[in-house]
Amino acid sequence: MARAGEVGPADLATIIYTSGTTGLPKGCRLTHGNLLAVQRASVPLVDGGPGDSTYLYLPLAHLLAQLIEFTTLIEGGALTFFGGRVEDVVAELAEARPTHLPSVPRLFEKVRSFVLSLAEGREGGRERFEEAVRIGVLAADGALPPELRDACEAADKALYGLVRQALGGRVRCAITGGAPIAPDTIDFLRACGVPVYEGYGMTESAGVLTLNHPGAVRPGTVGRPVDGVEIRVAGDGEVLARGAMVFDGYHNDPGATRDVLDAEGWLHTGDLGSLDEDGYLTITGRKKDLIITSGGKNLTPSLVELAVQNSRFVSRAVLVGDRRPYPVALVTLDAEEVAGWAAREGVRLSEPLSRDERVRALVQEAVDTANATFSRPARIRAFALLDEDFTVADGLLTPSLKVRRQAVTERYAETVEKLYETGQRYEPGPSRA
Repeated sequence: MARAGEVGPADLATIIYTSGTTGLPKGCRLTHGNLLAVQRASVPLVDGGPGDSTYLYLPLAHLLAQLIEFTTLIEGGALTFFGGRVEDVVAELAEARPTHLPSVPRLFEKVRSFVLSLAEGREGGRERFEEAVRIGVLAADGALPPELRDACEAADKALYGLVRQALGGRVRCAITGGAPIAPDTIDFLRACGVPVYEGYGMTESAGVLTLNHPGAVRPGTVGRPVDGVEIRVAGDGEVLARGAMVFDGYHNDPGATRDVLDAEGWLHTGDLGSLDEDGYLTITGRKKDLIITSGGKNLTPSLVELAVQNSRFVSRAVLVGDRRPYPVALVTLDAEEVAGWAAREGVRLSEPLSRDERVRALVQEAVDTANATFSRPARIRAFALLDEDFTVADGLLTPSLKVRRQAVTERYAETVEKLYETGQRYEPGPSRA
């Protein structure tokens, strides 16, 4: 107790290294005051207490995982840790029956993809799936017309309840961040009675800056600033943040510190975004990831990539096109979804899957659908299917499952060059922009 009493808010609590998505990892010096500010701001927003439990499979070296540990213990809840095998997650959820489920978007998107694939195995299944989601969203918003109540009850037995059980049957607060999540995924889970609250933060801000929460939700945004945080958007679109949770610098790296912290204490996040009239923040991409084509068009790759990844057959999409005449993409497959489709359709696929023309047609459809939502300069003109998905082990994903963009483009530089050399142009149709 005496040693604890000697610790003050300005004292160093931990040094956590960034994931290194855009360069070498840097050690973020976080004080006890930084961590305390986050706890004081976020704990009241996430309803929890004795009898609640959290299933945690985020990497424990990641700051968000540590914050969740602290928060759960402060509130008197139970922690269940991931056993280490991704294929066991569903079984572990059924056993742990968590009330709180923090996750990167990937888990939630896989749940939707799995259910959609089952629906599409039946005639008219996709249409019924989409109608069930529409009805469920109306019910979640308290806007369900009386004439749809019977349909909603039927959908609860056939769909919503099964999804809740797959997640353990008790989840009332799912939190996600670290990467964009498709609006379709949020709507699907909300329809099933599993609200997903998207938030935003970085290691340099002790993990949290903004958060959607039960008292204030706006789908498609990462929420409003938590207590004690100021957010503004600079003239070039960069999100700036200031508050007690913002760190005091990188360990032994004053130059890098000056690059992100200005004299007025504003943290230059490196993210691009916008604030709406009610203070909700929308993140549109990374400033360093911005693509400027040889024609001078500015493209935000994450928006296009997310649109392609909305296909359940696509695992990852990486847009390339800086100082090039048009964008192309590197695409990896969700092998499980492709295999399930082939089994339902009675199709025998050749190996590797990336060379099968029927598989390529599935991805082409995803690209066509994505391209139709963007202006001509942002459309993908050609894509390459890669033989293997990105992993943490091969250095192409961070431990929190973010794509290491530079590592990907360097490894597949020859593939990118061939896309441009062969002139495999995708000729898009009319768009809305």
